[in-house]
Amino acid sequence: MTYQINKDINRLELHDSSVLIKYVIGDTLTIEFDWAKLTDFKEKGIDSIIVGKCQLNLEKIISEEFYEEKFKGITSQIDYPVDFLQRIDIIGENESKTNQILRIGCLYKDPIKNRWIDWILKFESFTFSWDNFVTYEDWMNGEIPK
Repeated sequence: MTYQINKDINRLELHDSSVLIKYVIGDTLTIEFDWAKLTDFKEKGIDSIIVGKCQLNLEKIISEEFYEEKFKGITSQIDYPVDFLQRIDIIGENESKTNQILRIGCLYKDPIKNRWIDWILKFESFTFSWDNFVTYEDWMNGEIPK
């Protein structure tokens, strides 16, 4: 892909994004999203940008955990959800307090009931890459990344 970052993963915002595919090669977990926002692209001296189809490579995966919200703010660890990627409706939020941990909160459409799942990934390093972007301002004016 044309552009990439590998520092300050907390710039990455996945709200309303969808996971297109997830796969593992060696000790690298790759997740592709339909779009994302970066709060800044300081490497190019640009403020907020909206990127098109993008890829997150998490290198040297340490762990992958899942938590279900049982009651508001109360979660419990669960096994890998059945058909997890096929049942994710949309990403609601993500959070990174360090460059080695990413929490993705998403709506999981279970046949019995919808559930809120926190997907917590721990890793040694990351690379986030994409080919196309528009500035946040242009996006607010109706432009979309090609």
